[in-house]
This record gives sequence, C-alpha cells and structure tokens, in this order.
Amino acid sequence: MADNSKEIDVINHLLEVEKAAAALVEQGSVEADKRLSEARIKANQEFQKRVQTETEILEKNYEQELSKLNDNHQQQVSSFKSDLLNLNQNTSDFNKLLDQLLFNSQKV
Repeated sequence: MADNSKEIDVINHLLEVEKAAAALVEQGSVEADKRLSEARIKANQEFQKRVQTETEILEKNYEQELSKLNDNHQQQVSSFKSDLLNLNQNTSDFNKLLDQLLFNSQKV
C-alpha cells in the first residue's frame, strides 16, 4: 500500500507540475498577444505618421508646381493678348476679300 501511495503522490505531483506548466504557457500566450498588439499599434502609428509626412511633402510639391504652371499660363495668355493688340490689321485687303466673297464683285 505504501508503494501505491507513493505512486499516487508522484502522479499528483506530475499533475500539479503539468497545471503549473499550462498556466505558464497561458501567461506566455497572453503576454505574447499583448506585445504583438502593442507592436501592431506602434507600427500603425509610425506608418500613419510617415504617410502624413509624405502626403504633406507631395501636396507642397503639387502646390508649387501648380503655381509655376499657372504663372506660365498667365504669361503666355498675356503675351498672346499683347501680340493680338499689336497686330497690324490690313483692313483694305480684308474688305476686298469680303466684297469678293459676299458680292462677287471683284476677283482677288
């Protein structure tokens, strides 16, 4: 009977060790999940920060390029208008052409 009691004590001790090991594994799993969650949150925050920084840089570059293009466009339009205003008009030849086209009075 003494042997039987020792065997039961050993089995009980092994069950207690197994329960302790299971508890340690559970704690490790909880800790790992916690660390992964924290790392994921930190990585997302860093990603969002970098995206924001890059977005600001791209928007700044876009605004600068747009401003340059608008300035260039305005200069071209102003130059075109100036050229049109300074254009020498040949009204006599234009009137002759209109007479020929509309009234067929003379050949050009």
